[in-house]
Amino acid sequence: MKRVYSLDEARHFFLCNSSGSIMCVHPDGKEKEAESFPEAEEAFKRKCRVCGCTDDRACVTDGLACSWVEADLCSACVMKEANS
Repeated sequence: MKRVYSLDEARHFFLCNSSGSIMCVHPDGKEKEAESFPEAEEAFKRKCRVCGCTDDRACVTDGLACSWVEADLCSACVMKEANS
């Protein structure tokens, strides 16, 4: 089974292949099999381990959207985690 490390690689696989599946390797090291592009999108979706925000629903702090500082930690939660 082909291992892919980004959503772009997954997109390329499904555009070039009418069947088959891939193993999606998330930046945090978790792996999930995908048999379609929507499944690959879900496998690569990021979620903050502290607040649960995602790429689609970012935290907003002082009028600015958060960004990723680790594979599963957003910039708005860095201090929250450090203080716990």
